[in-house]
Amino acid sequence: MPTKHRTERAGIGKTVIAGIIILIVIIAAMAYAVLAPRPLVHDISIARVVPDSAAVPQGLNIEINVTVKNQGSFQETFNVSISLPKNSSTQTLTQEVANMSSGVEKMLAFDWNTAGMSTGDYYINVTATPVENETDTADNSLSTTLTLSNRVMLRTSMGNITIELFNDMPITSRNFKNLTWIRVYDGTIFHRIVPNFVIQGGDPTGTGQGDPRIANIPDELPNKHSNLRGSVAMAKSSQPNSASSQFYVNLKDNSASLDSNYSVFGRVVAGMSVVDDIADVKLVEGTEKPEKDVRLIKAEFVR
Repeated sequence: MPTKHRTERAGIGKTVIAGIIILIVIIAAMAYAVLAPRPLVHDISIARVVPDSAAVPQGLNIEINVTVKNQGSFQETFNVSISLPKNSSTQTLTQEVANMSSGVEKMLAFDWNTAGMSTGDYYINVTATPVENETDTADNSLSTTLTLSNRVMLRTSMGNITIELFNDMPITSRNFKNLTWIRVYDGTIFHRIVPNFVIQGGDPTGTGQGDPRIANIPDELPNKHSNLRGSVAMAKSSQPNSASSQFYVNLKDNSASLDSNYSVFGRVVAGMSVVDDIADVKLVEGTEKPEKDVRLIKAEFVR
């Protein structure tokens, strides 16, 4: 009988020890889940990047900035991925952040070209995951929306003008979009008004001489569209392929005189009355320059 009691007590002791071990393992697992490295994607922004002149026909070059913070208690290596729409599929860009310290923030920049994209809303998804296989229940994802629109609103000192850009004029329309993205048009003036003909703007110098820092683009001729009233085309010098940032809006049908030399890339879809009001501004006598500046306050994409 005494031997039996000792055996029972030994069995109970082993059970207690096993239970303690299991409890320790559970506590350790819970502690690890709490203390494990957890990346946190807490900021995403879309920057406007000046394109190379050669990239103008291919698409908008956009820089997407993502800020990542290590929420864990020790260093870890993370993969940060961005899922982007590309034609009918999805493109994934990934960067590795090695040995990121606890509590440290880093900003990553992803360059993306929108060549071949149709217009509309595109959802950009960002995720940050540890390189090591571990349980990570933290929310390490973020999304934002990028609008690639064919409509640009010109907010002027006399009212708003909305332009729709033509998809079948890719070089000229992309150039206008690029210049809108990088804010070239903001704060410029309509430096030239020819009543019953055109109003002209888009020159950062405000002189009509153009900014030499802005690359020229090839002419898109023969025209797919005509210089009808309300159409928008690129201004240029008498030399071929000399258009850069300056554009004009036709006040009447100028197709007979302009179609052979000037690329039409859009049309006014709202605010033609504002265009007419600008055309009625009093000019400095003997010139095509308004007495008072008519300012293009801001050009921005709209739906």
